[in-house]
Amino acid sequence: MIDAIVWYLWMQVFGIAGWLLSRRLLGGLPDRGYGASKTLGLILGGFAYWILVTLGLAANNTGAVLLALIAVAVAALGLAIRRGGSLAQTPIRISLRSIPSYVWWTEGAFLAAFALCALFRAYVPDINEAGGEKYMESMFINAILRSPTFPPNDAWLSGLPISYYYFGYVLLAMLTRVSGIAPAIAFNLGGAMFFALAVVTAFSAGYNLFGLRARAEAAAEPDGPSRGDPRPLAAGLLTAVMLTLMGNLGGFLGVLRCNNTLPDSFWRWLDV
Repeated sequence: MIDAIVWYLWMQVFGIAGWLLSRRLLGGLPDRGYGASKTLGLILGGFAYWILVTLGLAANNTGAVLLALIAVAVAALGLAIRRGGSLAQTPIRISLRSIPSYVWWTEGAFLAAFALCALFRAYVPDINEAGGEKYMESMFINAILRSPTFPPNDAWLSGLPISYYYFGYVLLAMLTRVSGIAPAIAFNLGGAMFFALAVVTAFSAGYNLFGLRARAEAAAEPDGPSRGDPRPLAAGLLTAVMLTLMGNLGGFLGVLRCNNTLPDSFWRWLDV
């Protein structure tokens, strides 16, 4: 439980760093780029961490991760100055009353997805599925954590670097290192994180696309959608469900079909 909370808080730290950039780059969207902030922060923070260690500018330790976070924040400041403004001109409001509803919904979707997936993995922590590929993934994370520099050493081929794309494992190793969580636990928390990121990214895409449509309707018609139009929110939730949950229903429907739980007319209607 404590490990999951610590992991979540560090994701929030990277999300804040990403939001400093996303609100500048994607400020024209209905959610002001907030839905992309966590993914952007993790990717940019991970890239900065990777390049610092790869070029020998920092040792592979917690300090390199913190330096990467600072680099992302500095990039946000540089972008603000380049555009002729400053972060002070668009202050970050911390009053709960001033937080827009899309922030609450985005955070709620992310937290719910992360908590549910982490809870599931807590009861099913084994990594022996997927044809044994997860053993390789666990090796990558541990090899990245133990290597003094990048590319990391290949734990299965002594003396040679990993000859495989490993950036996703750098992200997991980065959070593992800065959070101090054991790699065996961080492995499953990382899986929950990627699921939650998929949910919140899909939610953001649906919310923004329908929000832009609603905005255009409001501009074209005097009696267009109101400010509290619920359709963008519904579109965001539907998009998240369609992307992350609907595909997994195949196994559930298979169980129902094999056990003759539902009448044949239902399967003919479903065309299965």
